[in-house]
Amino acid sequence: MQIRFRQVIFWNQKNTPFEKQALNRITLDIPAGQFVAVMGHAGSGKTTLTQMINGLVVPSEGEVWVGNDRITNKRKDMNRLRVSIGYAFQYPEHQLLADTVYQDIAFSLRRLNLDEEEIRCKVEIVMNLVGLPFEQYKDRSPFQLSRGQMRRVALAGILASDPNMLILDEPTSGLDPLGRYEVLSLIKTLQLKQGMTTVLITHRLEEALEYADRIIVMKKGAVFLDLTPEEVRERLPELIEAGLASTPMLRLIQEIEQRIPGSIPGHIVEENELISHLIKWMRLEK
Repeated sequence: MQIRFRQVIFWNQKNTPFEKQALNRITLDIPAGQFVAVMGHAGSGKTTLTQMINGLVVPSEGEVWVGNDRITNKRKDMNRLRVSIGYAFQYPEHQLLADTVYQDIAFSLRRLNLDEEEIRCKVEIVMNLVGLPFEQYKDRSPFQLSRGQMRRVALAGILASDPNMLILDEPTSGLDPLGRYEVLSLIKTLQLKQGMTTVLITHRLEEALEYADRIIVMKKGAVFLDLTPEEVRERLPELIEAGLASTPMLRLIQEIEQRIPGSIPGHIVEENELISHLIKWMRLEK
């Protein structure tokens, strides 16, 4: 699903003493199937931007289109649109309520008036898809799983309704490095396999570099930077200005470049690319 913002303004608590402009004339296009990372410090507007895609908030001015649907305050229109958008809030495991993994994933499907056999089939498919073998996990309590496995259950619940788009609000918060890798690798695999437009809110630049096709940086309610991962190194001062931290790998590249100028091509931003390049470079030096 394509996303289009046209001169969008949004005010929080309009006409009150606490009035604040959260979005300032956003014009933006996200093509169908693209994986976009949205970044920025607290209060930059990134969460408001993504909530507007799902119709949780509507523009004060301007227009937002998701596919052929315009974001409005009409409940009927928004309910239809939300079925096609999977939205994972921060700490999605807090939304788990049922006694078993099966019942939790099946919950959203029962609201679609499906028969029990169809529900079972869909639950089995999505559980296997997110790496939770059906027979092994279906009767287990989600609260006895690891935090990473709980995130997988929550993601399976979202995927069960066959969304065309995923919106993920810092899905790796609170996870250890292995858990972050497992969750994001799973999301990237699903995005590539199913062609879903995916919007990831993250404060970790390394996550954006490794998994996203495009990085949008918000600042004071506006799009401050809109770039590809390959452009990050040349725009790093601006990223830091926007309140984002560099990564250990980018600092390593900077250190190597200071000692051996021109040794690392500008497009290299991922760890695997850097390792492959250094191995080839060292072989040539021999």
